[in-house]
Amino acid sequence: MKRQLIWLIILLACLTNVVVAQEINNKLQFSVLAEDDKFFKDLKVSDIQIKGTKRTSLTLKSDNSLEIIIMIDASASQERTLPDEKKAAQSFIKELLTSEKDKVAIISFTGVIALEQDFTNDFGKAKAQIEKIEFVPPSSYIGGGVMVGKPFPSKDQTNAGSTSIWDSTKKVIEVFSKVQNSSNARRTILLISDGVNTYGESKLKEVVEYSIKMQIPIFAIGIGDEDYGGVDKKSLKKITAETGGISVFPKKKLEDITQILKIIEQSLRSNYELNFTFNSINSKNKLQEIEIEIINPALRKRKFQIIYPRGFIVP
Repeated sequence: MKRQLIWLIILLACLTNVVVAQEINNKLQFSVLAEDDKFFKDLKVSDIQIKGTKRTSLTLKSDNSLEIIIMIDASASQERTLPDEKKAAQSFIKELLTSEKDKVAIISFTGVIALEQDFTNDFGKAKAQIEKIEFVPPSSYIGGGVMVGKPFPSKDQTNAGSTSIWDSTKKVIEVFSKVQNSSNARRTILLISDGVNTYGESKLKEVVEYSIKMQIPIFAIGIGDEDYGGVDKKSLKKITAETGGISVFPKKKLEDITQILKIIEQSLRSNYELNFTFNSINSKNKLQEIEIEIINPALRKRKFQIIYPRGFIVP
């Protein structure tokens, strides 16, 4: 009798630790660029694979309407390149957005963020607000990275002279996710910065996961001052590639800005929406890493860039 009781206790202990796999439906948006940086429109659901999932349907979406927040780095390291950042932002609005269906908001940031322009389809007004953005130096700053006296004597001065990219981006994602999307537009953030984070509590990994959770991809234009170390391409490539965006790096005089902005437009305007199922085991609120690959032998011979978030989070 005693032995039977022991076995019963062991059996009950095992049963309490049984994990039941649950099949969950999910969807994922991604873009495919061919060798000529043009969106590839002929993909079929049987052409691709996401490891550990079952594909169910693939829908092509063309000519998306857009809601975009442009973030402009106005910190000390961008004192001399801020005009180039502003030109890139204005060119993006002029060349890529359409007032009939798109909206844009403008934010500048240093150690803190400032709303320069709320969402609007008045692009003349948005470009005018961009033109007003200036670098506001700390009181002890005399230019060219030179400080006199005690640097950053107060928190406000610290904020003015620092670059809080990850804190700022995370806050913008949080606010963006709460804004009603009445037009079912595709939402994204365009970050214009050198990618060098000098201040704040958030880590790059946290911002990537938060962007994926809120389904707001990040695109970036890397512009930086060589005297401040130039552009941190590694960080900008990571935050864009892992959230479903693209990072581009214009040449020094921005002579190629229109052409490289077209690459961003190709990914924003047209995309695929893939519906799939997967078996989830205790995965709620955890990032599920994924990898999309083309399995069609004929297509594998060609060069494609698949732009997609590197995971999804189960609600």
